[in-house]
Amino acid sequence: MGVEHDTDSRIRMKGSLAIRVFITSCAFLVIPLIFYTAFTYKREYDRALTQVYDSLNISLGDQVKFLTEITDLQVHYLDALYEIVVNKPVDNLNLTLTQFVSDEMISTIIYLKTDPTGVICFASSLPEIVGKNFSGEIDLKKIDALNRKSFIARNPDGNYALYLIRLIKDPKSNAITGAIALATSMQLLLDVITGFKTIQYLDTSILSASGDVLATTHSNWMQKTLLIQHADDFELKKAIPRVSNNDVISLKPDDLGYEVDIGEETRLVVLKSVTDLPIMIALDVPKKIFLNQLKSYFATVGSLLLSILVLGGGATYLLTLRIARPMTALCEVMKMGQEGHLETRFDFDKWGFEVNYVGYLYNCLMDKIESMIQEIRTERTEKERYATQMVLALEIQKSLLPTQIKLPNIKIASSYFPAIDVAGDIFDCFEISEGKILLMCCDVAGKGIQACLYSLSFRGFLRSVSVFEKKLDRIVDQVNDLYLKDTEENSMFVTAWIGILDTVTRTLEYVSCGHPPALLRRHDKPVQLLEGNGIPFGIQKMDQIEVKSIQLEPKDLVIAYTDGVTEAMNDTRQLFGMDRLVVAIRNIDVASPENLIQDLYRRIKDFSAKEQSDDITILVFEVE
Repeated sequence: MGVEHDTDSRIRMKGSLAIRVFITSCAFLVIPLIFYTAFTYKREYDRALTQVYDSLNISLGDQVKFLTEITDLQVHYLDALYEIVVNKPVDNLNLTLTQFVSDEMISTIIYLKTDPTGVICFASSLPEIVGKNFSGEIDLKKIDALNRKSFIARNPDGNYALYLIRLIKDPKSNAITGAIALATSMQLLLDVITGFKTIQYLDTSILSASGDVLATTHSNWMQKTLLIQHADDFELKKAIPRVSNNDVISLKPDDLGYEVDIGEETRLVVLKSVTDLPIMIALDVPKKIFLNQLKSYFATVGSLLLSILVLGGGATYLLTLRIARPMTALCEVMKMGQEGHLETRFDFDKWGFEVNYVGYLYNCLMDKIESMIQEIRTERTEKERYATQMVLALEIQKSLLPTQIKLPNIKIASSYFPAIDVAGDIFDCFEISEGKILLMCCDVAGKGIQACLYSLSFRGFLRSVSVFEKKLDRIVDQVNDLYLKDTEENSMFVTAWIGILDTVTRTLEYVSCGHPPALLRRHDKPVQLLEGNGIPFGIQKMDQIEVKSIQLEPKDLVIAYTDGVTEAMNDTRQLFGMDRLVVAIRNIDVASPENLIQDLYRRIKDFSAKEQSDDITILVFEVE
């Protein structure tokens, strides 16, 4: 009965899941989209308006650039005319100028000369103005003072034109003797720049710097002036509106451009000055273009919502019914896995879609779990074997270290505290001859078995060489030569403090090869550092070995140690350091060398963090 009840529950769940998915789709997708559309009307309004203004500004930039290229070309024509008139005069100059006008996009060319009567037209492409006095119309000295190369004036036909002018001066006196000017009618310039329309319903106007309409594609804008409200905010050069006798068209600025109301129609306007010319270009389009774009957007959104509701909702309902079947199968497989049947796998269903991928991930997970279980078993075996080897290595290392050190006229104690099971710290002390004892504390770079093996190798070299050599500098030199042969390719260098104590005379000879200095404690005297400047073993040959000597007294204590003592670190990453070590050695109440080591190690443990970061080795001997 229980199984049948579960099956019935799953069947009921299929229908319920499909209905819920359909309702959820409407609640969390369609309805939010409706609200989103309503609430984003302003944003879409601004976006569509920005798009229209962007298109206008792009087209305006192209027209300004094209007009600039035209005037740049005419400047070259003007230079050519200057050469003809001044440097290469021709017999019939009027005919030459007339031919030049007919070949190029120029309305009029005028060659002016100054004489006592004024500024006289000496030659022109229009024969009827030859001999005319232009003194009242053109002031060459003012043009020279203002350094102007262009101006706006009316052609003889009464239409506005853009004039480019170049003055002619006497080379010696620099006095103005004339000028050559060429004019292009504003209507001709307008026809050229409006020859390629990129925006529907686009109108173009050429304006003076003061806003007067000079040429336009509008039928009713001629003889008018564009007045910009709040003109102080208008940043175009020289675009300071003035009201002449012309009718005024008032422009209302907004964040992106301008708007103008003409009758019942509102138009969007953009303006831009032409570099180095006293004119501006204005482009405008009906605002209805922007409103049409907005209507198109909402029509598209409405169609999308309807499609989602009808087609998407129905398809979601039917698809959910079919998807429920592989989901149920996956639940059964996962339930078996939960019960411990890790070998059970999900069989893919052709209508499973993402459920198949979930089943694939489940199968991969089960494969990974089985693999990890096997790896854990193998790793546990390896760790047990490694632990056994480490225990054996530690026992071997401890067995090779001196334990009960009994030598005449000296008390010796030592302790070794590895950071891991075995390491590269090691110490040794033995008689090299009657009454002379060699004491050594060293530290091999690195940790673990490798460092341990090299430390034992170093100890063996030291003991072997000491059989034949008794002088400390010779011992150090030969041990370095032997050790260098084993380590020249792996950089396993060794730092060491080595001393030879004559127990009869109490004389201590010592060297320090890259190792922390040993400390000498004497009764009621400051702690003394027994340091040296030698280099570590295994780096290079030792050309010079500095052996130092000191005379010890009864009850003197010498403490040799590895850098694990001074480099012990607390939770705030402060080092134990040499200063704390010297204070500790001075203040410890010494009953025996063993007592000093125990008290010193306790102080280091109290100072440092819970986990020991480096090996610690301490060797202490007291002279009797």
